[in-house]
Amino acid sequence: MNGWVFKEIPRLHLGDSDVDKSRQDDIGKWGQWQKEGNALSVRWYDRDGVPGDWNTYENWFMFENPSASETLERTYKQLNVSSSSVGSKEFFASDWSVVTFGKDGTFAETSGGSVTVGTSSNATTDANLSLVSGNSDSTKGNY
Repeated sequence: MNGWVFKEIPRLHLGDSDVDKSRQDDIGKWGQWQKEGNALSVRWYDRDGVPGDWNTYENWFMFENPSASETLERTYKQLNVSSSSVGSKEFFASDWSVVTFGKDGTFAETSGGSVTVGTSSNATTDANLSLVSGNSDSTKGNY
């Protein structure tokens, strides 16, 4: 085995995480990788810690670490919207997040969401609708 791989994008920098504890508590999000020649093989663990079969990839590439002087300068936005109907009620839910990276090595993230409930065929124009909305405090830091 050459190393471990994490299935999700972590919310914390791995240097600030207890990786050993995460592998014990959330083994289903972890896998092992190994490289032999140009082939890369990965196997994932299930929630009970049982390793799966090795999957080998011949066509893959590896990101190189940026130099210390390289920075990002971009804003990334994500929006999720869903709707459903139950009887005469319509439900709309959304959540969003915006992450902005500054050329000076800083970042800021803001997120929020809303839920709308209506009693007519068009919940967005219904006079009897409920709206719950909120924003999180902005998370700021350096990358």
